[in-house]
Amino acid sequence: MKHKAYIKLIIVLIALIIIIAGTVIKIKNGMNYIIKWKKSVSIAFHIHEAKVEKNDLKGILNESFPGSKYIIQNLDDEEDDYLITIDKEQITDEEKNAFVEKVNSKYETEVKAEEIETVYNNPVKLFDIVKPYIIPVLITAVIIAAYFILRYKKVGALNIIENLLYGIIMPEWLYLSILSLFRIPIGYYTLPIAILIYLISIIVLINVFEKQAQNVKPKDSKKK
Repeated sequence: MKHKAYIKLIIVLIALIIIIAGTVIKIKNGMNYIIKWKKSVSIAFHIHEAKVEKNDLKGILNESFPGSKYIIQNLDDEEDDYLITIDKEQITDEEKNAFVEKVNSKYETEVKAEEIETVYNNPVKLFDIVKPYIIPVLITAVIIAAYFILRYKKVGALNIIENLLYGIIMPEWLYLSILSLFRIPIGYYTLPIAILIYLISIIVLINVFEKQAQNVKPKDSKKK
């Protein structure tokens, strides 16, 4: 029993350290996002004279924008219109001209820098991502809390509410802290994973309340 208690204590301490560290980094540096959701630059260009290989295009991008991450997308089925989103807040004319020169040198084309459309993308905020789900989640949480209070009367309403707050908020907070601490980009899979953690938390709480209800002795029971 003592061995299990020590292990549980160590897990709790590690979780608390992650939460504290992740929260501090979140406040200081914000969250990390996928390139599409960051403040970034997108450039669109057309190459009709030659077939472009993405691996070659990656090499040109690495040389033109060293150290920057990027996403390459085709804008049509013929694969001669490209949209490239670069993990930079802005690009200079020198960088754009260098990119155009390398493309023209590689494919013997005559693409001009002024023909390249440049779009500056605003960053997506975490609140904007979760905003549509706040009210449904709150309504669901209230319904679940009411159900638990009615279903597990023996456990006590205050105990149920306390366990719900702790059992639902803490796992989600830990999840966000892990994303913040290890700079894991928030993207399309972040919210589904958060919902999965929410559902798992509910299942765990059901088992906890079942055990607590079984251990509660009836008030009218008398010792003999």
